[in-house]
Amino acid sequence: MNFKKYMKEKNSEMNESSKEIMGFIKKFALPVSPKFFKEIFGEKEQYCFVALQAKRLDSLINRQNNINQTSTFTKFSNTDIFWGPKIINWKYDSEDDFFPNRESVVAVLKGTSIIEGASDLWSLYETGGRRWIDIDRITTEVDNKKIQNIFKKMHKELKQDIKTGIKDFDSDLNKLNIDDIIFKLISWEGYEPDVKATLDKDRGKFIKYYFDSAYNVIRKYTKELKSLSTIKKVDGYNEVLCNKYKIIKLFFLSYDLEDAEMGMDKNIKKILKKYNTEYISSEKPEILTKKLKKYQTQGI
Repeated sequence: MNFKKYMKEKNSEMNESSKEIMGFIKKFALPVSPKFFKEIFGEKEQYCFVALQAKRLDSLINRQNNINQTSTFTKFSNTDIFWGPKIINWKYDSEDDFFPNRESVVAVLKGTSIIEGASDLWSLYETGGRRWIDIDRITTEVDNKKIQNIFKKMHKELKQDIKTGIKDFDSDLNKLNIDDIIFKLISWEGYEPDVKATLDKDRGKFIKYYFDSAYNVIRKYTKELKSLSTIKKVDGYNEVLCNKYKIIKLFFLSYDLEDAEMGMDKNIKKILKKYNTEYISSEKPEILTKKLKKYQTQGI
């Protein structure tokens, strides 16, 4: 490959990456960097759980001991362990059968928690492995005033900081409001080469400024963010961003265990055998709840 073609491909990758990041910035989401969060929160090793379709076990296994973050949970209600969106073992008798009777797995992980919420953090996955906390979803979807107020204050301060800082930009961006700036930096297609080059430069500068502002707000609210894990009320289930984990135990769930085992993929069978899996009927969520609570109470 010649140098010109190589640079064209690299620039395309950079544009796609920055475009994805700008999509998160549009939501005023908070970037979760393991290194940064370790500096202000420290590290905590704990047991946590993740629910997934059995056919996706390979992905969970491949991320073991990886710094990339995985969305897990540690708290749940007896109902939501099966009927919340974290668990996908739903069964309907309707003709449409929108959520088919799929085989699912709940995995027990032992890993490092980066941030722990009392409710869903509404984290968003970035292609590079980083996750972002969607503030808007927390303030509208989480039924807990204390949690809502923490993130509403953070959202307000972050937006104000961006508005203030953009005035120092040399380009014409400082003449626009914050929503128009973000729209312009995301939608760079169709511009003339010289304009596009300026926007590329502005986009990089804006992304850096956004990260700096977001981290400053997170530092300011360190105490409040730490308190999230101590809030007793769980809104269905909580979310813990975890990395560098090992799989400790698997629980296989199905409404028809015998039928599921007979038609199971060979690779899935091999994985389940390796991790000494327990098989539990989806008709008896109380059994799974009891087994998971042992990990909640024993600690590491």
